[in-house]
Amino acid sequence: MNNNKPHPPRLALWLLDVTLPDTVKDDITGDLTEEYCGSTDTGLTKNKWFWHQTIATCWRFTMTKQKLTSIGLATLSILLFGLIAYSILFLSVADDPVSFQKAYWTDGNFHQFFFDEPLWQFIGANNLSQLTIDMFIHLPSLVWTVAALGLFVLVKKQFALSFSKQLLAAVILILLPYVGGVAYFSLNEVALNQAGPILALMLISALYLLLPFTHLLVKELKAVQA
Repeated sequence: MNNNKPHPPRLALWLLDVTLPDTVKDDITGDLTEEYCGSTDTGLTKNKWFWHQTIATCWRFTMTKQKLTSIGLATLSILLFGLIAYSILFLSVADDPVSFQKAYWTDGNFHQFFFDEPLWQFIGANNLSQLTIDMFIHLPSLVWTVAALGLFVLVKKQFALSFSKQLLAAVILILLPYVGGVAYFSLNEVALNQAGPILALMLISALYLLLPFTHLLVKELKAVQA
């Protein structure tokens, strides 16, 4: 037995073994190994080539459209969850009167708050030490969350919705309290000291629903891929 016979990097071979489907694993690994052993390049050049092929092959078989969509959904959901949580914390503890003199609190343009300087200064100041669990307990939002999730599951089963329609339904159910609150502020004159419960429903219901809906959608993507 010739122990000096060149062989591909063992770590790369292991990566191919654990990543590739059984149906193509032997063929792909065998072809790459054969080309590696038949090359007249230097060992370093051959190793670079083999690693490049390994990474490209594993990426192609692991980063499918469904998995990339799942990663995108999860990332967006976590970012939005953090933004909403910080917004709720801001509304709970901020004591700068100037921050609450803006018209957008009650004129139906609440989206401007998410782009305004006070919120981002508050986030940058890292005020998480002021966070308490009771800031996120809101019975109307909890009721809406249970109703929205129940309706989603029922409609999904009844009509066998495609993933795109499930995504659309989830977005609508998450945004419905927010859009309703914006419409209410636009159509009615609401005093700032009376806006709190409406703002709470707009934000906390979305916070409650983001992660459960993301879980359901990612689960659906895995089922489609399988």
